Amino acid sequence: MAISIILADTDEDYMRRLESYILSKGDDMYEIIKYTDKAKLKSAVDEGKYDILLFSPDMYDKGLNCKKVKVAIAIYDEDDLIFETFKRSINKYTKITSMLEYITFQYEEAERNKPIIYGVYSPAGGVGKTTVALAVALASTKIGRKVFYLNTEDLDSTPLFFDPAAKDDLQQEVNFEDIERLGTLHAFLQTDSKTGIMFFNNLQELNAHAMTHGELSHLVQTIIDDEIASIVVIDLNTSLDNFNHNVFEIVDQLILVAGTGQSNYKLNRFLTYNDVIDPIKHKLKLVINQEKNFELETDIEIIGKVDTLYSAKPLANPLALSSYIAGKDFIKLA
Repeated sequence: MAISIILADTDEDYMRRLESYILSKGDDMYEIIKYTDKAKLKSAVDEGKYDILLFSPDMYDKGLNCKKVKVAIAIYDEDDLIFETFKRSINKYTKITSMLEYITFQYEEAERNKPIIYGVYSPAGGVGKTTVALAVALASTKIGRKVFYLNTEDLDSTPLFFDPAAKDDLQQEVNFEDIERLGTLHAFLQTDSKTGIMFFNNLQELNAHAMTHGELSHLVQTIIDDEIASIVVIDLNTSLDNFNHNVFEIVDQLILVAGTGQSNYKLNRFLTYNDVIDPIKHKLKLVINQEKNFELETDIEIIGKVDTLYSAKPLANPLALSSYIAGKDFIKLA
């Protein structure tokens, strides 16, 4: 699939030259659209279907939502001090071969580190859902990703697994003051001293299950946009309340955990709820935990089977089980 690029500059001759060079490297590799009008540029970016945005100072204003593209790169000249504040920028008169190398590197880096939101769910309790959720978090840290874990069960077990780092500078403050219902909420993220996984140490203040879809989306997007974490793992309870439905909508992957006995019956029943399943079926993945004879009544991809775990070794601490799953690569993530 071609990489889509927006070129935004009032200098049409400059854009034509840049476009010509990029396409000369393979016109089937890139799809380029050019804009000289701010309003049209904003509308195109808001569609959220483009990969790369290259824009100059005269095409930028605060209404341009650069987060709608995978990579936004400011192209500036020496007089454009405004671009010192942007994460990615390059002098527009850089040698064109070097510019394309820079653009390609930034795009590939963004693809390698693109944010992923995982939800982990089962309609039955006792199937190892939290164990699997923590294994997903740990597996992500193994490959160098920054991870935020959110446990939304009625009785949050997060303190059982994580040891908060002692240093204050490992504690980050996130301000959700623009969420009207929550008012000015300062939720502190704590970092686990051993794994580096981040979590809320005052989850009760969030009252997660009272959150609207917009509030939940804002919370997760803030974690990602502020580059606090690029992987978010949401450990859900067994209910089918509005909060869980909201999570089903915002996640990139919803990992279902199958256990033993009647939990399989409940999971298969859940999969018959077409009004719930049909809109999210493309997100569903399955982990089978301690069940060799699980019969799945649908074609969901199985990304993990854990069938020799509990007798493998004694558990040194509450997180050891999840660490073992992650270490042995029982679960294959995206």
